[in-house]
Amino acid sequence: MVLLGGVDTLAGPIVGALAYTGLSDVLMRATDFWRAGLGAVMLALVLACPNGLAGGLRR
Repeated sequence: MVLLGGVDTLAGPIVGALAYTGLSDVLMRATDFWRAGLGAVMLALVLACPNGLAGGLRR
C-alpha cells in the first residue's frame, strides 16, 4: 500500500490504502479473478507513477 500511494509523502500510505481498498472492492464484484486483476492494475500503477499516486497528484 505504501508503494502504491507513494513513499515520499506523508499522505502516500493513506492514499494507497484507500486506492487498494476501493480497487479490490470494485474488482471483487466484477470478476472471479479479482486477485489477478488487482495485481495487474497495481503493477501498471507502480510502473506508470514511480512516486506513487500521491506523488503523481502532487506534481
